[in-house]
Amino acid sequence: MKFIEVEDDLYRYIASQTESIGENASDILRRLLGLDPIIAIKVEAPKNVDPIAPSTVVASKVVASIKDELAVIKQEFVHDGDLKSEDFKSLIGHQQIKQQKASIGRFMTILNLLYRQQPQNFSKVLNVSGRDRLYFAKEKQLLLDSGATCKPKLINETPYWVITNSNNGMKCRILKKVLKVMGCREDITEAIIAQI
Repeated sequence: MKFIEVEDDLYRYIASQTESIGENASDILRRLLGLDPIIAIKVEAPKNVDPIAPSTVVASKVVASIKDELAVIKQEFVHDGDLKSEDFKSLIGHQQIKQQKASIGRFMTILNLLYRQQPQNFSKVLNVSGRDRLYFAKEKQLLLDSGATCKPKLINETPYWVITNSNNGMKCRILKKVLKVMGCREDITEAIIAQI
């Protein structure tokens, strides 16, 4: 058996894919990669290479293939699904949030940081709305059409607009809904919202 080093987030992802007690990392990776369980991978040597002699060409191809597969898994881990607790926790006491003097600045900064952490997942904010009005949109006019005094602002460095004419309580409720649809735990949500 060979040992490989992986980054912490990839290790957590692999461990999170455990389906039964006692399933080891090799079994999990075999399942995720669609390989047969507990059967050695057969690698065909190039025709011009002696199959008995060690082949660095073959080994390089196997390593490259495994790296490619792991890169795909890591890409899916990073961009599909919700943010992980560690990502949300990084927003608590974040320096950029602390630097904002007004609640609107802190609100907008938190939204910007959420977008920067995972832009594909951030699109879920479009599902956050009130009974009669939109809170988020990709076009300013959509927000203006849903309420005349909504004061839409573009969330810095994003293609998303948000209403800003709400009081602090409403900003907190909007942010709570955003964090919920993105998969944040309630205790972390409360700590993030407390910064508004």
